[in-house]
Amino acid sequence: MVVTPLLYNDNRTRLFIYTRAGASRCYNTYCPGFVIVRTDIPLDQILEPVSQRGEKIYGKTLYIQRDPPNGNWWLQVGRNMTQVGFWPKDIFSVTGLADLATYVEWGGKAYSPIMIPSPPMGAGDVLYGDVFKDSFARYITTINETSQIVDATETSTFADIKEYNVIDKGFYESKYRHLIFYGGRGTYVGE
Repeated sequence: MVVTPLLYNDNRTRLFIYTRAGASRCYNTYCPGFVIVRTDIPLDQILEPVSQRGEKIYGKTLYIQRDPPNGNWWLQVGRNMTQVGFWPKDIFSVTGLADLATYVEWGGKAYSPIMIPSPPMGAGDVLYGDVFKDSFARYITTINETSQIVDATETSTFADIKEYNVIDKGFYESKYRHLIFYGGRGTYVGE
């Protein structure tokens, strides 16, 4: 999920994809590569309602799965794994993703122009312990080559600026399985 005023001219939370293949780096379909098969599920759809502290928690179920027969990578949404579109195998021939993935990322992304304070992420607080008040990802799994869902292992955390934080709880309980929290105050001013 992303909030990016420069891309959308608003501060609403949206679903997005970001593709890095070769020299191409783009949001959604601003560069060629991703093939949409369901126009009723837009990549930049506004996600509403959004969770508020102390109230009901809302979420979105997302999958990215490689189709073994043809090597395409599918974006699937919802518990029924509705196929939204795919990245064709041939755009990844340079990266090695044409055959398999060995690295996956989960989390949030925040952006601000140079010399503008970075926005808050999640509830905008420093993360401590078991806090379901910020952004989180649960049921962090991968799908192996035999289409079996496997809990993520050998995970690490990363935040590129100190104003954001990530807590990896590992396997938390069956309702959440592998769980991470991410968020922070923001306010970083880059040069």
